[in-house]
Formats: sequence, C-alpha cells, structure tokens
Amino acid sequence: MADTDKMYTSVAAEKKKMQLLKSEFDAVKNNKADKATTLAGYGIQDAYTKTEVNGLVDTPHQNYVTVQSTAQTTDATDVLPSSGQAADTIYRVSNWDGSANNGAGAFDVTKYSEYAWDDASNPNKYVFLCVKTQVGEVFDISVYNNNATYPDLATALGTNGANVPQEIRRGGMTVKFVLTSDNEYVRYDYMGSSTAVADFTNVANWQGVDEVPIKDSRNLVTSGAVYAATLNQIAIQATVEEAVITVKVDDAIVATGTGSLTTAIEYGKVFTVECSRVYDYITPEPQTFTASPSVQKIFGNYTYIEQNTITLDQTETDELSMITGDVQ
Repeated sequence: MADTDKMYTSVAAEKKKMQLLKSEFDAVKNNKADKATTLAGYGIQDAYTKTEVNGLVDTPHQNYVTVQSTAQTTDATDVLPSSGQAADTIYRVSNWDGSANNGAGAFDVTKYSEYAWDDASNPNKYVFLCVKTQVGEVFDISVYNNNATYPDLATALGTNGANVPQEIRRGGMTVKFVLTSDNEYVRYDYMGSSTAVADFTNVANWQGVDEVPIKDSRNLVTSGAVYAATLNQIAIQATVEEAVITVKVDDAIVATGTGSLTTAIEYGKVFTVECSRVYDYITPEPQTFTASPSVQKIFGNYTYIEQNTITLDQTETDELSMITGDVQ
C-alpha cells in the first residue's frame, strides 16, 4: 500500500511539472509575433518602410538649385545668386564648356560643382562642397573638356593647370586623357603633394601609369598587375668538376656554380658564360649567346695538358710565370 501511495505522489508531481511547462510555453507563444511580411506585422515602428525608402530614392531632393555658367570663371560667386538664397539649398554650378551660352542646353549632370550658402549677413559667402564628375577616382581631362585630345601631358594639364579644377587637385591624384596621336587614353599619377601651379604643372612631378604590364616600360602599373618575362632555361656543364662557372648579363653576374649549374635568362637577352682556370687544363674561352629556345645546353670544354709538354699561354698576366723573348 505504501508503494502505491508513492507511485501516485510521483505521478502527481510529474503532472504538476507538465502543467507549469505548458503555462510557460503558452506565455512565450502568446507574446511572440505571428508570421508576417511587413515591419508592422512584427510590431517594428522605428524603421523605414519599403514605400518610404522608395520615395527617398525615387524623388529628387527638392533643395537643389542648378546654375548654368555662361562664361568661364574661377570665382563661383560670379554665377551664383546674390539674393534669395536658402540655407538648406545646395547650388549646383555647371562647368563652362567654352560656348557662348552654356545655359542654352540641358544641365550636364556628369560634371558640376556644388556650393552651399553659409552666411545670412553676406550674400556672396558660399562654401564649396565638391566637384561632381563621371570619372570616379580618375579625373578624365578629355571628358571634362568636351572630349578634347592632347599631344602630351603638359598640354593636357593646360596653362597654369586650367584643365584640372583647382578644387579637386590633390597629391597622389590620377588623371587620364586621350592622346591626339593614336586616340587612346593614357594615365598619369601626380607624385607630388603641393597643388601650387608651378608644382602641379611640372611634368617631372607626374608618373605615367600602365593599365597592363609592358616590357621595358618605366611607368607605374595599376594594382594587381606584374610583368612576367618569358624565361629560357639553360643548363651549363663544365668538363672539369672543380671549375667555377659564371654567367653574366650586361657585365652583371646573374648565376655561379661549380662543375655545373642551371639558370634562367629572359628571351632575347645576351649573356656570357665564363669558366675559371683549373691547373693542368687549358681554360675555355668565354662564350656569348642570346637566350632563345635553341640555347638549352652549354658546355665548358677543358683540354687536359699532357705531362712533359709545355703550353705557352700569353694571356697569363703573372710576370713571374710569363715567358718572354723569342721562341726558336
């Protein structure tokens, strides 16, 4: 009987636990958001809705005013309004294109400057914000100047650098323009930091940039590109094991080895193979080759000097061992 009472007590306890678990589960279930497809469906009230975001993206900012330049000027206040300005308005000034009336055409959204009026007491006080062009990180001088072509960098920069707006001149900036000679783009990096006219227009302060690696080019190369020369594998073997082999290109040693060596020389390069002097052997003459697929194996052939023979080597410069006089 006692065992039966214990069993009922255990069952009752487990039943009580289950009831508590169910109550906790119901509380969580009742407080969770139902499956929804909108922010409101999940009760989120502090985020932009799809409709609101689309409205911001699709609707142009109402506080932009475009100003057409009708004459070339270096002072934006020459064309910016001198009255009726609004503090919350951005003024877009189009770039003068050299025509008599640039304002006759549509506003060019690919190249313009932005200014903000900043002082209620001074109608001509504007703050320069930025220059907008379609060239991104590289300033396109040709596009900025109505697709003009130029014979060289100095001409592309213009008198006093007029073809690159003062506002965007920076140390390390990159420009590009179309060459008149071949109608193709070239790029240059400004290696200086000063934007003063004398420094900025000094072509010695600019470095050419290649889009892809070009053999023998002294230009910089855009990131990620490395010039890979075509190399010719060459094996050199001396007929005497203790001989030291030296390979030179343009009188510079590029490889050395004892007895034999394998090296790689760029195709088209002229190289020389020299072998050291070894006693009891006649030293081979230096050999000169041009690296090519036909040059794969080179031998340094030594000739053994037989005993009881005399070899006169007039190339020897050691005065103590040189033989002078006439040989009969």
